[in-house]
Amino acid sequence: MEGIWKGTADFVDPYLQGLTLRPQKSVLSARAPATTNTYHRAFKRWRDFAVSNLKGNYLPANLIHVAVYLEHVLESTIPIVLFIVGPQDSGDGLSYR
Repeated sequence: MEGIWKGTADFVDPYLQGLTLRPQKSVLSARAPATTNTYHRAFKRWRDFAVSNLKGNYLPANLIHVAVYLEHVLESTIPIVLFIVGPQDSGDGLSYR
C-alpha cells in the first residue's frame, strides 16, 4: 500500500483489513473506465513531477506544490488554436474547425 492507504497496514482486525480495499474499488468503479484511466494518467503525471522536482512529496499534497505544478502544466501545454479557413457552412461567412 502507498499514499493514503499506507495507514491501513496497521489494521489488525480482519474486518477492517477487508474494508480497506472497498473505498479504492468504489472510487474506481464510480466512473467509466476511460475516465478512470484519464484520472490515473493525470495522477501519475503529478506524482512524476513531484518525485522529480519536490523531493517525492506528492501525498499529502502541499498547496503551494500543487499551485506550482498547475502553473507548470499551464505553461507546458500546447494551446488549442481556432483555425479560420474561409467561407463555408457556419452562417457568418467563416468556417471553424
